[in-house]
Amino acid sequence: KASSIILPSYGYVATAHGGCAEAVMDDVLGTVVRHCQSVWMATSDFSAKLRKPVPLMETLTFEAWVESTASKGLYSVTKGKMVNSRGEVVATGEAKMVDTLVLASLMKS
Repeated sequence: KASSIILPSYGYVATAHGGCAEAVMDDVLGTVVRHCQSVWMATSDFSAKLRKPVPLMETLTFEAWVESTASKGLYSVTKGKMVNSRGEVVATGEAKMVDTLVLASLMKS
């Protein structure tokens, strides 16, 4: 489990704006790959699926992992899920993260 969060209401009635949920998911996926692979990782491609309404004022748990890493470490694929307090998956995400330090060294050659 990578982290947990409670999204505040900000005027929304019962569920979070989808973009807010996706932004948090992108951040969690990036945090996991930076801890597991390289601090120089940056999002290259990101997608998310909102599977259920994302509740407000309720603890959400995020689970994320590095699914694969390319040879020479140029990029990694991370995946994750957002789970509500009842254990239901409310969103999933996947990101391709590029190691900017490796990319820079390849561009010099």
